Amino acid sequence: MNRLNNEKRAQVISCLIEGCSIRSTVRMTGVAMKTVMRVLVEVGEVCADYQDHVFRNLSTRRLQLDEMWAWIYCKEKNRTEEIARKHPDSGDVWLWVAVDADTKLVPSWMLGQRDLGTATAFVSDLASRLNNRVQITTDGHRAYVEAIETAFGMEVDFSILQKIYGSVLENETRYSPAKCIGIDVRHVSGSPDPKHVSTSFIERQNWTVRTKMRRYTRLSISSQDDTRSGTIFPCEALCMWPSVNRGIFTAKSHNRGIFTAKSHSRNSINQNSALPKILLLLSSELCGSWAEDRCSVRLVSFWPQQVGQ
Repeated sequence: MNRLNNEKRAQVISCLIEGCSIRSTVRMTGVAMKTVMRVLVEVGEVCADYQDHVFRNLSTRRLQLDEMWAWIYCKEKNRTEEIARKHPDSGDVWLWVAVDADTKLVPSWMLGQRDLGTATAFVSDLASRLNNRVQITTDGHRAYVEAIETAFGMEVDFSILQKIYGSVLENETRYSPAKCIGIDVRHVSGSPDPKHVSTSFIERQNWTVRTKMRRYTRLSISSQDDTRSGTIFPCEALCMWPSVNRGIFTAKSHNRGIFTAKSHSRNSINQNSALPKILLLLSSELCGSWAEDRCSVRLVSFWPQQVGQ
């Protein structure tokens, strides 16, 4: 079976995290489309495992939570019994994201439905990664109230920021956003600092995801066929925020020994930066089949540097 060499794999990864589409990556690298998509999913799964091991015992102080709508294969209203049989994952899906307001780090994210069960699982996973009391701001989605109470109890400073929108004008199209005419802030528990009750960072992050990731772009021909495609989010998450880009990565593989990479750039990521190297190290090429030998690569350490250091 033909396999990509390390140089070609790094080139594919660099194109993808720079925002190139799959087809443009195929044209620039000469790699087959199915191979590019397979590398994309593999890297996303590796990044998910990487984040799961590294993002622990975090000293985050302020978090903003939100969820973002997308769809798989077809929208929920267009899902038929025949489509459901052929594509069990089809229909609406929501990306739940938490962002650190200070460092823009994403300590936790989850794909699922917009219901209490997914909200509870998402917030519980978030709580397990923190080592101190935090201030949390969410929108008015009711599931957050019970989920945060279940995961944090009273050991949290929790506020809800609900935006108030005006009615759409008659001459506006149905895609025109309504005008925000005010906000309603409610303190749910603890003593949240009013100066930091905001959802601006998480909303800006949602905009970045929809802009950089074509599978989340609305009103377009972009789509995804299954939930595994959603695992590309960690790959994008690792290249979006300076707190992750700027740090020291150390990993170990049986056939490559200890590998250390440093990154100090707060701007773009290129093929020579630490991120493609660490993704390449953790990817399947270095240890044969990643699915079979995923335990042969072991993360040794990671020291993120705070913004401004």
